[in-house]
Amino acid sequence: MNKLDALNEMKRQIGYSEMEQVLSYYNIRVIRKKMLCPFPGHNDRHLGNCTLTDRGYVYCFACGRKANAIDMVMMNENLEFVPALEFLWTTILGRTLPEYDKPEKRKYPVLSVKDLSFIGLNSPSIKYVRFYINLSEDKDEDLPKDCYMDRDGLDNFGIYKKERSNSFFDLIENDPKTAKGIATAKCKDTEKYYLGILKDLDDVSTEYGKTAAFDAGFKKDSKEYCLSQIEKCKFIMKKINKIHC
Repeated sequence: MNKLDALNEMKRQIGYSEMEQVLSYYNIRVIRKKMLCPFPGHNDRHLGNCTLTDRGYVYCFACGRKANAIDMVMMNENLEFVPALEFLWTTILGRTLPEYDKPEKRKYPVLSVKDLSFIGLNSPSIKYVRFYINLSEDKDEDLPKDCYMDRDGLDNFGIYKKERSNSFFDLIENDPKTAKGIATAKCKDTEKYYLGILKDLDDVSTEYGKTAAFDAGFKKDSKEYCLSQIEKCKFIMKKINKIHC
């Protein structure tokens, strides 16, 4: 099987169940196929505007955008189509890639959006900027390419345009020394935060310590959680340390 056929076969097998796993991986809560809109730039506060379709698409009735499982990975991991498909197939679904050429090795280790968010470096792969506001009565006019509509009340509506924004990933490529220093400091701060909670659990003069003194289950669960987060910090630090300055 050549690479193109293998990729098409992988894509064909990704549907509703796979989208459920993707949403779970990114901690997007789904209740009866309804969720808060996961798309960047839409501060959705109404559960139900966004739905999971039977064909495995996320569709938002408010902002008009939709995505399949591969699109969601591309959006959250800052990856192009093929690397996103491979990431979805192996990391999220836990499947083995078919026998074709192996995934292309990157110059730098993969620091995903999820990694950066965990250590406090939120770097979305896409942002949306206002392109122009249209006060026309014609709500069905053709939109400019790469734009979407965001309604504001019954009469006014705005037109927004996609714009790439990969600031931290660009920094890794253009100034890896600075990027490595920033990521290292943030990762250490995150680890220090959880180490501080562990210490407080044994100190009855702190809020955590007071609760732990009266609730052994709380103390046990909190320690296990903090230790797991510290291990995650160490895992991310290994990635950071491989950045060549």
